[in-house]
Amino acid sequence: MNTRALVLALLGATVHAARADYDPEWRDGCPAGNLARLPDIAHSAVDPLEPYPGTRPELAGALPQPDSAFGRTQLGTDFTLSHFASPGGEIHAAAVYGAALRGALSVAVSHWRHVRWSAGLRAALSSHHLDDGSLSLDHLGNLVVQPELRWQWVAIGSNPIDSVGDPAHPPASLRNGIAVQAILARPRDQGEAARVDGARIWRRTAFEGYLVSPRPTWGGALELRSEGVGCYAPFVHLRLSLTATEAATDPMDPSHERLVVLAPQTLSVGFALSSHASLLVQYGLLVYLARSEGASERSPIGATAIHRFRLGGERVFANGRLTMSGYLDLFAGSALYDGTNVGFSMTWNLGD
Repeated sequence: MNTRALVLALLGATVHAARADYDPEWRDGCPAGNLARLPDIAHSAVDPLEPYPGTRPELAGALPQPDSAFGRTQLGTDFTLSHFASPGGEIHAAAVYGAALRGALSVAVSHWRHVRWSAGLRAALSSHHLDDGSLSLDHLGNLVVQPELRWQWVAIGSNPIDSVGDPAHPPASLRNGIAVQAILARPRDQGEAARVDGARIWRRTAFEGYLVSPRPTWGGALELRSEGVGCYAPFVHLRLSLTATEAATDPMDPSHERLVVLAPQTLSVGFALSSHASLLVQYGLLVYLARSEGASERSPIGATAIHRFRLGGERVFANGRLTMSGYLDLFAGSALYDGTNVGFSMTWNLGD
């Protein structure tokens, strides 16, 4: 009797493990692309099976940067360490330490013509410490608010499909999205001393300069994303953004500020090692724009274009509730950025 029970238990365990949809991972599991939980006569109807709602367009995979508009309702913390060699090597190298607290609220608006429409609002506050050998300062960053809109859908090939679990539809193979985001930032203190301190850090953190810009900053971003469904799936993520603020561009006249524009553009590609882990590489191009009115004026970031190369990874825990990610940045194009930047983030996903 005991032998028979053991054999039945082993057979049951084998059937249980063979189910593609029995224990779905938080995104799509392996194999991927199931739209509905399929019936399985090997299991009794009273078995406690977790429901699988189908491929959901809003559950995007690894995000190349913490402020991406495709993030869900969440709370997060970011930590960065930048180390830059001094231009010319005549003085001590510079180091910038940063920490940020951010939150986001995402709300579904409607589901129309196979597209999920949603809106979101992000807020962030950061603090930085700069040490360049001759100067050591702490600076509280800007209050940043980022309202956003998203359009997301799942598709097979080029045909959009409904993701509500209709078994008549074929499995989803792509998760696509378009997002637009406004960027609004305001310094807590705009006094002369605070502006000088903010400008020193801002010129070293220009890709995310709105976090510490010495004057109010406004701008926006457009993001396009397409990714495969499930484990081993690749993804591509394009972000085009632009921010404008006022900054001193003439070392001979630091009190005179003029409008400058920073336009960071990034293209990221990667793939999912599993439903819980991903790797990515990113190329970023930061373009500096300002109208010059004097021969002594120059770019505060040391160039009119800076290149950034990022290698990053992400791991998800607690059935999608906790995300941990990290990245390493290398730069080219400006002597001020001759060094590396390392970042680490922890995100608590509060919504499904």
